Amino acid sequence: MSPRNLQDVPLATWQWRDTLIRLFLITIIFIWGFLLEGCGEQPNYSPELQYLMSFGSFIVAIILGALAQATLAHMFAYIQGYFLLKSHGIPLHAIMSGEQT
Repeated sequence: MSPRNLQDVPLATWQWRDTLIRLFLITIIFIWGFLLEGCGEQPNYSPELQYLMSFGSFIVAIILGALAQATLAHMFAYIQGYFLLKSHGIPLHAIMSGEQT
């Protein structure tokens, strides 16, 4: 039997990426909206500060969405790649070191 190489295994594509990105962005925007609604009803906020908070919620949603996407994409890619390589008979130490088995 010829030795197996990590390059012989096809790359796994993560088919849930776009759906999860949208879900997390929507969730972050809704949660931030509820927080703004709770804080925005206090009378000590000026209109300029409320405007900045609304603009800030957009920026925060984009930043947190990008961080969540990057974290989850890497996590699920490693998990899916581990099981894909394991199903082809490539052991974990070969996955971590990159050696041929």
